[in-house]
Amino acid sequence: MKILAIVKLYAHKNRAGGELYLHHLLKQVKGHDISVIVPDCKELKQYEYEGIKIFETKETNFLEYIDNCDILISQLDFAPISLDYGLKKNKKCILILHCYVPDLKRFVNNEKVLKIFNSQYVFDNALKHNNYKNINTYKIIYPYTDFEKFNKYYDKKLDSREYITLINPSRSKGGDVFTELIKKYPERKFMVVVGGYYPHLQDLQRFKKYSNCHIQENTPDIIKDVYLKSRIVLMPSRYETYGMVASETRAMGIPCIVNKKAGGLFENMGKLGLYGITPDEDADEDNIESYCKMIELLDHKETYILWSDYLIRVGEKRYIENLKQMSDFLDCLPFKVQYEL
Repeated sequence: MKILAIVKLYAHKNRAGGELYLHHLLKQVKGHDISVIVPDCKELKQYEYEGIKIFETKETNFLEYIDNCDILISQLDFAPISLDYGLKKNKKCILILHCYVPDLKRFVNNEKVLKIFNSQYVFDNALKHNNYKNINTYKIIYPYTDFEKFNKYYDKKLDSREYITLINPSRSKGGDVFTELIKKYPERKFMVVVGGYYPHLQDLQRFKKYSNCHIQENTPDIIKDVYLKSRIVLMPSRYETYGMVASETRAMGIPCIVNKKAGGLFENMGKLGLYGITPDEDADEDNIESYCKMIELLDHKETYILWSDYLIRVGEKRYIENLKQMSDFLDCLPFKVQYEL
């Protein structure tokens, strides 16, 4: 069976949550021909990434490759054009949804399309605008985090953990909150990590004027270059559908302070998360108090270690739940595909 994914970005170059989510799903498929097409590239390239065939193309007629596939998968930018063509050709189609996009409504309501939501939060938002008549045409699958991979770096020694860290310092991710914290605590060390999405929105210049802030370029080795150097990670995101960073740091026992108003983060972290409140307007000295309290709470070594141990227990539980969830999903697939966990 030939399975084809058409996407704007993929995990070999962009290790952001949405791309890693798709890559993990595709890696589970065994015994079938799997390809990923990445259109709008500067030249034609063909290679493999962790067992998945990648085709970068500048061809304008790339949709014709759908003619030869059995199952079509897409998400985000290229989903509308790809799924329209796939349905026209009577292909079995899968749409992955990391957020609700009005342009995709016709596919969300189409019973011929299997919808995969990455959280209950995203599903509920889509449900407000759509009518799901057939429960067999959608599934909620939480993003997979390789707990065992990250957990082996768990270390209660705090000496090597210097930084309070933010990944992708755009305004939507709470970059303005982070800036105010850098100004408030000049004696502490901060790190901003260049994110994989839209670097022009991250306004890195504003961080360069602070001597207590280190700028880390986007890196394929986030454990070594970022997490092992971080004592606390912040996710003051104004919008987040689940939060890959929060899951990965939890597996390493690193406290992650998140915006309680971001529905996906609250679902991920649970009622006992470390929460701040990100203002809807721009952050200033007066409206970052909730984050300050959490940072100062974790100054107490005993509190930090207790919280770190708690995170590990929750992370392991979520990992086991995720494996079962994946198994349940594979069992309900309407397409006869051989999967292997």
